[in-house]
Amino acid sequence: MDKIERNHKQYLAVEKFEDYELTYCMAYEMAIRNDEVIKTIYSFYNNYVNDDIYDIRFIFDTDAFKKCKEDSQKLMSFYLNPLSLYLDYHLFKNINKDIEELKKEDIKNNNDFFSHGLRWILFTPYSEPTYSKDYVPNKKLVEEKITKRYRSFISHLANEDKGSFTIHHNSITPRYSRPIEPWFNEIKERNLVLNLALPTHELVDFVTKLKKDYDRDHSFFKTVKELEGDSFKRADKRDGRLSSQTKLADMLYIYDCLKLNHSKADIKVDITIYYRLKGIKTRNLHTKTLDDYQEIMIEYIDNFKYKELILGGKV
Repeated sequence: MDKIERNHKQYLAVEKFEDYELTYCMAYEMAIRNDEVIKTIYSFYNNYVNDDIYDIRFIFDTDAFKKCKEDSQKLMSFYLNPLSLYLDYHLFKNINKDIEELKKEDIKNNNDFFSHGLRWILFTPYSEPTYSKDYVPNKKLVEEKITKRYRSFISHLANEDKGSFTIHHNSITPRYSRPIEPWFNEIKERNLVLNLALPTHELVDFVTKLKKDYDRDHSFFKTVKELEGDSFKRADKRDGRLSSQTKLADMLYIYDCLKLNHSKADIKVDITIYYRLKGIKTRNLHTKTLDDYQEIMIEYIDNFKYKELILGGKV
């Protein structure tokens, strides 16, 4: 029987998710544990390293895939990008072991064939900020800045057909520790124009009031699918049980342990010891709480309810 512990990095990472990224990251943590998702990832990876990686050195879209194209389309239906997979879990120890072997093969052959090819399908966690700028007076200004929390992109390009007319693109998009990617036509995303020179409380006030308008009437902010005529059924009120990083880490640990046939008694002891070693003596997991946590995770993982967290609608 595989042994996992509450202090493994996959659960400690959940405790460190920042508030702004919690929903997206948790959706990924739930999606990656679904049996169908796991099966598809293994099939995708095996097809990729045994076929596509030899024919495609530079992959920029899923249309470039050959043998693993069907799996890539299926992964996207789970809101996972086949060109950006984070697999640092016990669930994918065989894949991670194989990746290490392939990298050793590169070293042995004094090249980077596999290392380079694998880079196109694996999500790379944040390391260092990056900055690039391309400026030609009266022609273009393109600037990109990537930090741990956001990507800023500016593009001012002169339009040759209209002389001095300039096309403007100016956006800041959040970055998350886990790469969940909902379909663009189902997500209720909007580009907001915010003057960052304004006081924080004024910006927060606007976003707060906008969110209240959305909560009062979801239909006022339609998705592409809704605008095309598809109906939208509002999801249940946000689940208050998914309220903190620590609790969510416990839930995921319990779900994983039970899938590995660990006894409930052992799980309760493991969690108690984990918190005692942290100096928290009041954290005692009751059997009913454990059962409740398992039920919640089955609902969100096995039944794909994680999608509702970021869509706001029934799936």
